[in-house]
Amino acid sequence: MYDVVVIGGGIAGLSSAITSYERGFKTAVLYKKEKEENNSFKAQGGVSIPVYEEDSAQSHYVDTINAGKNLNCIENTHFLIHSAQDILKWLNNKGVFFNDIPTKEAAHSYDRVLHIGDITGREIHRGLSEYIRKNCHDIDFIEGFACDFSKDKYNNIYSLFYFNKNNDVKEINSQNFIISTGGIGGLFSSTSNSTLLTGDGIAMAWRAGIELCDMEFIQFHPTVFCAGKNFFLISESLRGEGGKIIDNKGNEFLGLYHEKAELAPRDIVSLGITDYMEKNNISNVYLDVRHLGKDYLINRFPNIYQYCLNEGFDIALQPVPVRPACHYFIGGIKVDNNGKTNIDNIYACGECAASGVHGANRLASNSLLECLVYGISSANSVEINKIDKINILTSKIKTAKYNVDVFSKKNELKEMNEKYIGIKRNSKGLLILKDYIDKQNIYTLIPSDQENLCLMNMYQVSKLIMQSALLREKSIGVHKRIDSVDNENSQFHTIINQNTIIKSLNF
Repeated sequence: MYDVVVIGGGIAGLSSAITSYERGFKTAVLYKKEKEENNSFKAQGGVSIPVYEEDSAQSHYVDTINAGKNLNCIENTHFLIHSAQDILKWLNNKGVFFNDIPTKEAAHSYDRVLHIGDITGREIHRGLSEYIRKNCHDIDFIEGFACDFSKDKYNNIYSLFYFNKNNDVKEINSQNFIISTGGIGGLFSSTSNSTLLTGDGIAMAWRAGIELCDMEFIQFHPTVFCAGKNFFLISESLRGEGGKIIDNKGNEFLGLYHEKAELAPRDIVSLGITDYMEKNNISNVYLDVRHLGKDYLINRFPNIYQYCLNEGFDIALQPVPVRPACHYFIGGIKVDNNGKTNIDNIYACGECAASGVHGANRLASNSLLECLVYGISSANSVEINKIDKINILTSKIKTAKYNVDVFSKKNELKEMNEKYIGIKRNSKGLLILKDYIDKQNIYTLIPSDQENLCLMNMYQVSKLIMQSALLREKSIGVHKRIDSVDNENSQFHTIINQNTIIKSLNF
């Protein structure tokens, strides 16, 4: 029996595992397929940490609250921002160092975004993985697809079922579980995320009675490369350093939507681009960074430059085609500043968690900071009691075989989500999505294979997003209702506990 099982192998999961291990706890990490298939590994942007004398934690806090439309949890946001300097020291201690001059990104007042080239997430993940290899030899890494928690007769959760790589159902016992399963980009046809991220941990938490919060808040990144086989994120840093969004005739247009144009908050930039594409019947716009010069682009953004070059675009010589795509999930499993859920020994951190620090719209480069702050705080908060494994009485998981064309159903759902819970929403579309999911989701028991389980999770999480979006009738932040009710109060949180969804003025 483990003391701590971390579900997910991104930066949040690795920081939790390291902290748990260094507290002397028997620790395991359950990860889905390749360890590199997570949003942490794809994160190009940096970590928001004030380092210049003219900057401050207070300024960072104000920028975060303003971007979040004042819907942020005040206590948790203070905790996030005031932990930033400790995180910088913690990373340095683990062998991770930033090697670029801090830059400014959208809605930041100062240059405070620390980078490692344009592969910051990958390098932090690599550094933490290397630290574990050298210093945390006894952490067990288990490849498997988390399936469901199991409760004992006293309603305690000490058991998790998962599919191993041979599709066999296995059980793992632990005193504590930390969910760090990442986001939901795989629910959409257009995403900067790994398509493996389908909200599995969130669905599993919901089935176990763990509270969810603000599921309607999904951030769409304005500039995702869209001319190749796959979507590829073009970092906000390029706009922070003067990149311009233009149409196919070379016209700049974002000034029509906000005085800060390219440097407006992400929700405004994404909505502006989407609106402009619809009005002009075009499928993409362009990011123009030619003014930065080839040498600078190769040195500062080598990964982006090479990727675009491989796809036939030299960004030093020509604008690159981009469009908004699903990028970051703000809602998720409701936690306090210790990563605790409403179930005592279940914690959550990273993108799957809703800590309230982003409000209705995430400030650029606060997500990696949140992964680290809450990954560490979750593991620092776990408690170990003397529990005899013999006394853990769990019921065996009940599974069923389903004959479903999973591939086509997944793609169909992704297109429906893109249309009805994408950047623009309305009541009619949300109800269309509800009817569709109700008819398609035939699952009554946990499927006996991973692919059907993934589809069931996708249906469940999509419906939870739809329900939250339907309840919130007024636009705020990344939630854009084109049928917005102007006299509706928007300063509330949507809280879901299994089949109940409410509005709460408190986080």
